Amino acid sequence: MRDRHPKKRQASKLQRKRASKTGDRCLIVCEGLKTEPNYLNELRKSLRLSKERIQILHAERTDPIGIVEYAYTIFEDGDSRIGIEKHYYDKIFVAFDRDQHESYDQAITQSKKYHKTLSQRKTDKGKASFEAITSNPSFELWLLLHFQEVDAPITRQDALQKLRQINGWNDYDKGKTDTYLNSCANLDAAQRRADRLLEQTSDNPKTNFGLLVRTIKDVM
Repeated sequence: MRDRHPKKRQASKLQRKRASKTGDRCLIVCEGLKTEPNYLNELRKSLRLSKERIQILHAERTDPIGIVEYAYTIFEDGDSRIGIEKHYYDKIFVAFDRDQHESYDQAITQSKKYHKTLSQRKTDKGKASFEAITSNPSFELWLLLHFQEVDAPITRQDALQKLRQINGWNDYDKGKTDTYLNSCANLDAAQRRADRLLEQTSDNPKTNFGLLVRTIKDVM
């Protein structure tokens, strides 16, 4: 029997195809070579998000300003070596720690400038958000907040030591895997604690890593 509605079926198929391509696409460039990328990739995989939607990279330079410049260049120029087209992403994030980095404040300022440049372009081509994801003193603060409050200034070494005192985390070290999987049950508590720290005037302790986690989860 002849199909009387081939055009409608074709239009419906095309609409579904287009819908599958909608939604934010995020580029995340991390300071850490393994620790943060491992955590974020575990989160991405748990949500069944493809690398086309959430791309997590490590910059060749580990200083904050180098990370910012690398992320901006990747967005503007693309990189054929790793299959990234220019202007492909809707959201760009750069994640780095406070530590003793001399270019920390400069990197935050430059991130805000890039955000203004990209978000105010007059055409849709190249429009995007650009945001710095920072942790003071380090990424370990974000992990620690899954298990306890942190109210007073803390050093990277102190955060590391406190984390290792938690049951099941005694062998924690940089580059460890399963950090997301072993902490995600307490994710809501970490978000609440991190949000409270963001409301305080003190820069230490403070992290907005929760914003990045929320964004990835919203991509679904």
